[in-house]
Amino acid sequence: MKYVHYFFVGLFFAIVALFATIFCIIPANIIGLLGFKKTYKKMYWNWAPFLAKVLIFLLNYRVHINGIENLPKDTTNVCYISNHQSLLDICAYVGILKLKASPIAKIEVLKAPFVGSFAKGVGTILLDRKSPKSSIKAILDGTKELKAGKSVIIFPEGTRSKDLKMNEMKAGSYKMALRAESTIVPLTIQGTRNGFEDKKGFRKYDVNITILPAVSAKNLSKEEQKELPIKVSQAVKDAYEKLPLPKK
Repeated sequence: MKYVHYFFVGLFFAIVALFATIFCIIPANIIGLLGFKKTYKKMYWNWAPFLAKVLIFLLNYRVHINGIENLPKDTTNVCYISNHQSLLDICAYVGILKLKASPIAKIEVLKAPFVGSFAKGVGTILLDRKSPKSSIKAILDGTKELKAGKSVIIFPEGTRSKDLKMNEMKAGSYKMALRAESTIVPLTIQGTRNGFEDKKGFRKYDVNITILPAVSAKNLSKEEQKELPIKVSQAVKDAYEKLPLPKK
């Protein structure tokens, strides 16, 4: 049954994607070639939340949010830190929470038709896991974005967890937030994988998101800088373990 659902999701989303290509990708890329980079990026961000929400709707996700009051009103220099379950995590964050944040993603995302255009358009910071230089560049690019007052979203596990256990959150992923002295907002998400990669039918799939209180990376001592990744990672893990397990 899941393949029937995939077919209809693909069919309807293809129609939406066609409109997005005509009214966003083509004109935005032309504008970008003319040198209007801010307008180019703005056009992609005008469409991204809508497309993400459509995909969440088509896949029958029912999203529950805890701690919405912890989202900062001032999104200048904000680094969101989250566990990683599914390709749909970023859709939930952009479509439902409406986070306007550049994600860190594998360079392979550019090869995906349509998705690659949007990844580039919204300013995704690309990472080639085979290249150590790429990791350094991603940290520098992310730091630059944050210092310019923009927001970034990081998945420190480095890869999607394929079971109900969280992978280790790598301390190196926090470097850009520490260097930019960002406001760090920890997030946890549960259920996106069950409704997409591990989907079994047409039924509704519950997705639970918890937004934890923000942590400042400003004016920290060297010892505090070492402790911050441990504290934030543990907070994310603790919150994740409190989320209800998804139905199989």
